[in-house]
Amino acid sequence: MLKKLIFICAALAGAAVSLSAAAAKADSLTFDKPAREAAEAVKIGGALTAATIYGTYPDEHIEINDGETNLSTLTIYHSVPLGSRITGYRRGLDSSTDVAFTDIDLTNGRINEKYFASPADSVLVMTYSDELPLFCTIVLKSDYAGEIKSFDDRITMKGTLPGGSDFTTILKVIPGAGNITTNPDASLTLNYMKGATLVISTVKSAEPDLARLRVFRASLRLSDGLDAYRLIANDAPLEEEQVTYTSVAAPAVAGQPEATDIMATDAEGHTDVVLRTTTDRIDFLPFSATRSADGEAADVEALAAFKISFRWEKGNVTGGNISYYPKDYMAQETDVDLILNGELHRVHFTAGQTIPLENFVDLVRPFIQ
Repeated sequence: MLKKLIFICAALAGAAVSLSAAAAKADSLTFDKPAREAAEAVKIGGALTAATIYGTYPDEHIEINDGETNLSTLTIYHSVPLGSRITGYRRGLDSSTDVAFTDIDLTNGRINEKYFASPADSVLVMTYSDELPLFCTIVLKSDYAGEIKSFDDRITMKGTLPGGSDFTTILKVIPGAGNITTNPDASLTLNYMKGATLVISTVKSAEPDLARLRVFRASLRLSDGLDAYRLIANDAPLEEEQVTYTSVAAPAVAGQPEATDIMATDAEGHTDVVLRTTTDRIDFLPFSATRSADGEAADVEALAAFKISFRWEKGNVTGGNISYYPKDYMAQETDVDLILNGELHRVHFTAGQTIPLENFVDLVRPFIQ
């Protein structure tokens, strides 16, 4: 009787393991070779931003669309390490997390890629693990593109669809250790980079403001990694009407009071305009327009409650601090738009809080050569 009971328990345990493995397998759609056509590719995303992922290597192709129209093609040309060859391959979709993946085993290590479409930020996110250094060139193309430019860590594409609708696509690289090269053909090259994240947004507009805001909000949130980022799904997607600024040099913002210029004296004794403010907005002006391309300013007061010390090099903010000291009649917490080096960051402050500007500058100007 005891032997029969032991056998029954073992059988039940084996069945439980089999059921568990079957459930795990059901949560994943996997393939052992790249897709040859769109029907075999993995698809992620929804109505605002979506992608079709073929999983090809060493030339990787991803189609970016809005759920209906293929707007652009992202191609990543990988340089295969000398003497290396592919020993294993796996791609698919984990339906429990909505994360697509491509794993490529080489003789000298593994390349792990993950893809996620954020409903909160309306962006596509692609991450590379840091096991093997990346040598690759990133190219963004479209049959409808009228203009494609690359600068620092990003590619900006503007175009017009057959129906006459304008669109803007921005691709931004959040780098690991290594450097980025901006190429004359508007591509970006990652040189010996240990890990990287690509953030992509497309909007139906010729103005890049909404795409830029989506990309940089996602970039800030991705600091805790993809697993933490994908859980952010409760925020409403950023819409066109939520973007109220025009450009760094704009004298005013629609529906807000006239902008106020703030003067400061830098370390060399030059006095010039260093900030421009409107309600809930602080622009750090491009210092290439001031008398000194390099300098610093200390204890500059903005919006009656912010104290700012910062430095700039070659016309761009490189670091500093901003603190919130509200008056008695002011709110103890507030949200402010900070625009550094032409990019917008929506930042939440509490009374007495000091935030390093390097938190934002590192995302804007990474390891560039």
